[in-house]
Amino acid sequence: MTCGVRRMSGRCRCGRTRRRRLFPPIDPRSGRRRASKGIESRSTLTSSGRISVTRTRWHSPGGGGGSSPVDRLLDEAAATVSRGTRQLCCLLNSDSASFERTAENLRKTTGIHRLVSVTRHDHHAAGRLMRRDGGRCGFDQASQRLAVIDGGPWIINQIRRQSMPVTAVCLDFFHLAENVHKARRACFGEDDPAGHLWASDLLQVAKHQGYEPLVCSLVRWRGTLCSAGKKRHAAQLLINYITDRREMICYPQFIKSGWQIGSGPTESQCKQVP
Repeated sequence: MTCGVRRMSGRCRCGRTRRRRLFPPIDPRSGRRRASKGIESRSTLTSSGRISVTRTRWHSPGGGGGSSPVDRLLDEAAATVSRGTRQLCCLLNSDSASFERTAENLRKTTGIHRLVSVTRHDHHAAGRLMRRDGGRCGFDQASQRLAVIDGGPWIINQIRRQSMPVTAVCLDFFHLAENVHKARRACFGEDDPAGHLWASDLLQVAKHQGYEPLVCSLVRWRGTLCSAGKKRHAAQLLINYITDRREMICYPQFIKSGWQIGSGPTESQCKQVP
């Protein structure tokens, strides 16, 4: 038998063969195919401008978080700011005499805008500076205007005083965790495994359930402590810290929307962006 290409003794196999499926992707730990979490959008700031894509997010049925393999096609770092953009910022900043000059050079060469402003005055001056720079960069025209702050009362007060048109305000998760672990050390000691488990469970409640379940958990825990002691005092301080910032503890909303709950990604750009 011949197939037009070569002689063969059996059925011709020169035709189309079924390709290996790329999606759903396989979880390397379990070997099982991941399930779809639905369609989500994201954007990446590249050296050629901002690129926005809509793609499918996948998750493992047994846990392990979600992933979007397509993100790596935009940039190897799969981050909101590409490596190429960071390198350009560093190159322009290396020989610059000032922040303003570097920011202007970055705008002229790439079209990327970055504003850095400082003041030696008080929080009222900082608030006015925040309002001024927000107007310069078109903050009020952005579709998402988010503030992830350290919880300092002056910051939220200035946001309100300056009528900043923020979509949502969130307490930096690191600062919440810092105060939770401060209470842990006061009540459990430094190395007690029970204390670390308590802190981990409490932060999970805050992250995935929000303010009300978090406060309820703390009030129940406070009830198990001696009414006149350092541990009870530490518990009350933590409750006060959280209740004073109740409007900012909205982590489930931020996570559902795909927003950052920590200020680290923004603060880290202080080393990358002038």
